[in-house]
Amino acid sequence: MKRFLFNKEGFTLMEVLVSLVIISFLAGAMYTTFSQGLKLWRYAMMPRPEWEMDLFMEKFGRDLRSAFIFRPGSFKGQADLLEFSTLSSRVQTSGGSFQIPVQTRYYFTSSENAVYAEKTDYPRMLRGAPGPAETRKALEGVSGFGLEYYARDPRTREWQWKASWDADCLPRAVKLSLDLGAGNPKKHMRFFPVPASQGCA
Repeated sequence: MKRFLFNKEGFTLMEVLVSLVIISFLAGAMYTTFSQGLKLWRYAMMPRPEWEMDLFMEKFGRDLRSAFIFRPGSFKGQADLLEFSTLSSRVQTSGGSFQIPVQTRYYFTSSENAVYAEKTDYPRMLRGAPGPAETRKALEGVSGFGLEYYARDPRTREWQWKASWDADCLPRAVKLSLDLGAGNPKKHMRFFPVPASQGCA
């Protein structure tokens, strides 16, 4: 019995390697579970305005990632307004799901301290239906809103941020700045690349 309890030969290299692999898998699974739980806890503890702002930023970025030039002038922007063509979220039909092109418009109204989002699908526009297909308040409690557009100046050949955009091409990126009011004096800024951009001639 003592021979088995006190084995002087020790473990073989294969046994050590197998043990290390098993421990690594267990440690990885525990770390993933812990990090996901920590992320959920942070979201639960986050103040509501910041949580809503994160959701807004995610939707805004998703629309910009699908932006494209539908016709000349379909992408235009100012400091408090941005209008562009993009693809909608998937539409479910009896034949399956597909995406349709929509004209999307984000704008800020200082009187209501809110950012609105309008979406009009192109089939509706071609039918001549009046007004946007969908208008919703995308974010409330906004005291400051600003947009800038990153592109290369064709004359100086330098990359710079512009306060407005009216070219017949897409900017390389869009910078969004948000102030969430007196209760949250911190200024939030995020940069959104536009993957379909090929630069301007």
